[in-house]
Amino acid sequence: MFSRVIWIVLDSVGIGEMPDAAAYGDSGSDTLGNIGPGAKAAVPDLGKHLLTANEQVVFVLRSVAAALGNIGPDAASALPALEQALKMHRVVYTAQEAIQKIKGEPVATWY
Repeated sequence: MFSRVIWIVLDSVGIGEMPDAAAYGDSGSDTLGNIGPGAKAAVPDLGKHLLTANEQVVFVLRSVAAALGNIGPDAASALPALEQALKMHRVVYTAQEAIQKIKGEPVATWY
């Protein structure tokens, strides 16, 4: 039996809005997807995550791809991982947009 329990809540590290986000005041949340060039030190880890993550956590994969795109040209080392992400049908548009941003190409609008 334990005499003490420590409970830590990380609140999903801001990996994207969930369907019930409005009920908790989290509408529009996507901390990870909104990081930018200042986070270039995270590129190797983000790229690895794209290659090792389970596609069942699609919202995480989309946030990782968006984060890499928002980092821009400094995320070029993650291009191979993003190319692999193009094979995941629920991540393909986010991965393509990230690739375009990293390469400095015009970004297509998907609507």
